[in-house]
Amino acid sequence: MTEPRGPLRRLLELLGLSALAITQPVLAAFGDGAEEFIFRGISALGIVAFALFISLVPALLVWCVEESLRSRIGSRSENAGATAVAMVHLSVVFVLAAATVTQIVKGATGWPAGVLIALGLIGGAAVAFARWREPITSLVFAILSLFALLAVGTFLFASPASDILFDDGTANAARVDMGSPAPVVLIVLDELPTLSLINDEGAIDPDRWPNFATLAAESNWFRNHTGVAPSTPTAVPAILSGRFPTDIDALPVVDQHPQNLFTMLAGTHDLRVHESVTRICPQNVCGAGDSAGGSYVSLLTDAVDIVVERTKPSRTVEAGVDFNVPQSDPAADRKIGEWLDRLVPTESPHLDVIHTVLPHQPWWRLPSGQVYGGNGEGAPVVANGLDPVEYSWIGSFVAESARTRHLLQTGFADDQLGVMLDRMRANGTYDESLVIVTADHGVAFNLDEPIRGLSTGNETEVMWVPLFMKLPGQVAGEVFDTPASSVDIVPTIADVLDFDLPWEVDGRSVFDPAPEGPDIRFFADWFLNLRETTDGVLVEVDGQAGFGRLLEATPPEPVDPADPWGFYRFGDLASLLGQPVSDFPTETIDLTAQLNEFDRYLDVDPAAVTLPAYIHGTAPLRGGDRVVVAINGVIAGWSEIVGTRDGAGWFTVVPPTAFSLGNNTVELYKVEIEDQLDVDDSALSDNIVLRQLALTP
Repeated sequence: MTEPRGPLRRLLELLGLSALAITQPVLAAFGDGAEEFIFRGISALGIVAFALFISLVPALLVWCVEESLRSRIGSRSENAGATAVAMVHLSVVFVLAAATVTQIVKGATGWPAGVLIALGLIGGAAVAFARWREPITSLVFAILSLFALLAVGTFLFASPASDILFDDGTANAARVDMGSPAPVVLIVLDELPTLSLINDEGAIDPDRWPNFATLAAESNWFRNHTGVAPSTPTAVPAILSGRFPTDIDALPVVDQHPQNLFTMLAGTHDLRVHESVTRICPQNVCGAGDSAGGSYVSLLTDAVDIVVERTKPSRTVEAGVDFNVPQSDPAADRKIGEWLDRLVPTESPHLDVIHTVLPHQPWWRLPSGQVYGGNGEGAPVVANGLDPVEYSWIGSFVAESARTRHLLQTGFADDQLGVMLDRMRANGTYDESLVIVTADHGVAFNLDEPIRGLSTGNETEVMWVPLFMKLPGQVAGEVFDTPASSVDIVPTIADVLDFDLPWEVDGRSVFDPAPEGPDIRFFADWFLNLRETTDGVLVEVDGQAGFGRLLEATPPEPVDPADPWGFYRFGDLASLLGQPVSDFPTETIDLTAQLNEFDRYLDVDPAAVTLPAYIHGTAPLRGGDRVVVAINGVIAGWSEIVGTRDGAGWFTVVPPTAFSLGNNTVELYKVEIEDQLDVDDSALSDNIVLRQLALTP
């Protein structure tokens, strides 16, 4: 075996083959998902660097290995060095060719994994053999290196990423003649349905949400308010522009939405803005901004996942890519604090805007703010029982469990809302300001329904989101059930501050009479929607019927604030929480279950910022069997057995008060209910037998 042609030719070959197997699929995916760069706060220069890295570095790394082998082994034996280089080079040719063949066949067919593996191996072997026997293939592969340039050029100049690359982040301020200037504060929460906040009387539940209830008592609450999109990159620009989306693929950058709240008030107000997911505020006004999270390392992790996704035969190719950028913001409280630190009184009116990614999933916060999972620790990023492809709930228990975790994190959002309102009161700016609190979209917890994609069965939770408006000087609240939409926020600001809008908008002031005729709400298309659009962009929804269903829907169960288990109770076994195991007949069964993160319970500080409150593992039980988790002899949570990737899984979230300082004993019991017929909740405890499973790490 002889060494393939010279070093430069081998480098060009590697560049050409990696362009097919790596560069093109990765850059195509990131081009279609260009908003990921915005989420991470990646600059235009960073995007160019990423594209060059993907196109050059994999081939250069292999080439450096080949050159190192040639240099080190060749110093002892020239033939041995050439043979080593040839073996490595042809092995890499085989791998890249096999990956390319698999990706092409997988994307074009629905053939089973065995066929894909066979074709990939055959294709890789054929290409490697041709490279070994036919010198002309070396030239062909070298010419393919031009495909890398084409892939990079397409990504930078002809994909949605180009909208970020060539968006200079600037826009001109509008000129408005303001009759009643006042400070404006806009707080946009994320993934919060109105249904999560109300009780069975349709009012804000003050026991669960004291700060939302206080705000409602001091402001105008537009209970019949809907968002316009199930996805933040489309929903937030609509809030900030007053316009319905016309292109669902438009990126949330100022170049795509130059006429917005910031450019409208930049000439009259001092701006203090925090955008977590968008870049709507011009950089010449707000600076470079912040991001929801992630890094260049996470970009590269995503790039690896994309190649694996398209090459691994056991996976299904989907239209979208599950990027690893965190959807919820683990640093939300810090960023809220930094934004609040800038909210000092000024001589001129101020526009203060924050979009915080709360209480958006993944759910890893307790109402206290303590973290119990996320970022690869504890609770999963995708909630248990959520189909990772369809994003729908696969069972009633997992939907109820997820809703409880959502409500726990909403408790933290309520706490942070109180922090923001209290800071404004302390600064003396609350009374004089127009304060608006809303959410971009909701989230649903219905069996076999999408968590966010719009369907007939979940529209009340996905579309209906809170909207509170406290006018300058307002002290008494009022509830409005007139139709309202996110696109009404900007024209309402113009109405309250008394100036004519400098451009056309789709919304109206919420204080104007509702238009006559049918109440039709518009909601943007999304790849997870199950409702069809009428024009390719917007879904039409009967607003009157939807609002009626909202008021008739089952809200969260009321809680007793004095009950430490209240926020954690849900479902059939809710009444068991807080009861000692010794109150029940118990038996030991010869089964062993696994407790994940076993060692974390040997040294617990209930007051720590990070708490192992998400308790989970696997058990050799049947799907649908129910178990309770006891901590130090007291039942702290319950779970159904759910089929997961790791087997039959169980999981629950418990309150900090369940733990003692130091070592804690965790036990798992299978629940068996005797005489299940006609057993109501009050008699449930009298009919239960607990059968203990041994727990191992």
